[in-house]
Amino acid sequence: MNLKNVWEVCEFSDEIKYGKLDRKKFAVELYEVLSGDADEIYLDPVKFLENTYLTSDMRVLLAGALRRLARNEGNAVYVLDTEFGGGKTHSLLLLYHVFGNKDKGTEYIRNYELDKEYGILEVPDVKVVAIDCRKMEKNTLWGEIAQALGKYDLMKEYDLEGKPPKNINEIRNLFESPTLILIDELPVYLVNAESVKIGDTNLMKLTLNFIVVLSSAVSTSYRTMLVLTLTGRQSLYEKVVSEVKKSIKEAKLQERVETVHDHFTSALSRQAQYLVPVRDEEIYLVLRKRLVKSYDRSEAQRIIDAFYDYYLEKALISEADYKRKMERAYPFHPFLIDVLHERVSTIDKFNKTRGALWLLSTVLHRICMGKKDCKLVTTGDIPLEDATIRDALTSQLDKSEYINAINTDVVEKAKKIDESRNVKIAERIARTIYIYTLSLLQPKYRALDPLRLSLLSVMWERTRTLLMVFFRRWRESSGT
Repeated sequence: MNLKNVWEVCEFSDEIKYGKLDRKKFAVELYEVLSGDADEIYLDPVKFLENTYLTSDMRVLLAGALRRLARNEGNAVYVLDTEFGGGKTHSLLLLYHVFGNKDKGTEYIRNYELDKEYGILEVPDVKVVAIDCRKMEKNTLWGEIAQALGKYDLMKEYDLEGKPPKNINEIRNLFESPTLILIDELPVYLVNAESVKIGDTNLMKLTLNFIVVLSSAVSTSYRTMLVLTLTGRQSLYEKVVSEVKKSIKEAKLQERVETVHDHFTSALSRQAQYLVPVRDEEIYLVLRKRLVKSYDRSEAQRIIDAFYDYYLEKALISEADYKRKMERAYPFHPFLIDVLHERVSTIDKFNKTRGALWLLSTVLHRICMGKKDCKLVTTGDIPLEDATIRDALTSQLDKSEYINAINTDVVEKAKKIDESRNVKIAERIARTIYIYTLSLLQPKYRALDPLRLSLLSVMWERTRTLLMVFFRRWRESSGT
């Protein structure tokens, strides 16, 4: 069957087409947007909203914000709880652009039919306060919030002393009109605040106390909402994240709140709604929305059908809905996205979705420029011989000791094997083995006891052996 390559079927983003592969195109910090230093795709509300796929939890967050800020209904406090690169800043920017640009925001909610679902025909007029805790002008968080609202005089004395107001009414007085408060990177701020002594305590503890009062003040203020982001899987911040969650639970809010977890079924507590912006099953659509402008759906379906029929014939899949996964993942193979999202992204410095966006864009650019034979992009298509990509998956992940292994085993030796075969598959297998085992090279695995580490090694050796047996049989059956 004559199948087209991905570069013949898809129109990719400008970054991929023109090689604009600066990492700032795929990662943004809130303070960069606030200062106007971010890439245009994050500064321009039209471009940002056009490239943003509304995940289930982002939809819950946006709908909750609409209900709260338009009708004073629902949750007042939301916590975006995720690791680096998990979509938390992007979710804040979604609210920032929707509520900061009423006309464009209204068009966006109508595109997703939120207006019909909740009977809210347009985005309400609200004050939007966005704070990145890594770039604060005032001494304290309460001073920063007051400054952003143009009411610093109300908090000036408290800010200079470094002590928060204990009277909830003093904080509530900041919110005389509908207000949306977005606070990013609070754990980073708290780590630094722990060393700032205030009397017989420190600024971190005082800020945690303030979060409790702020949560209560927001919950009892008319059409006011607070959104915090936490970074849960970075060891440096685990302690303060735990403290923040503990503090929030101490806030005595009036309404009953439920968490969004496992399709929004688990009960949490009486204070904040926790969200994970990008869930595993949605990552396919998030990546495609950002990287693919358009594609020929009928041609893509022919490719997917051909691959899926082959997998069925060879009994290579057991998942009942695997064809649906392939349709959602195209032009990427689900295996590639799963490996990056579930395994490689567990490495802190990879930065999860951000890291995947940059890596996939770079790979696609190389494929398009070289007119490579590629029907579906998978792990075997990641050119580890490319210095930029090799460094991103070694030295930039603190794994520079594996550069020699890539140069010898993955590149040189694999190429020699391919030279003697009609089907060039050894290098693709070698690339896949390296990418798949990256997460096993983390310090947390190296710190395991010898028995467990030995078991991991045995498991991988068996996996690699099965992989090689499969490809040997495939070559024999195809007569190559």
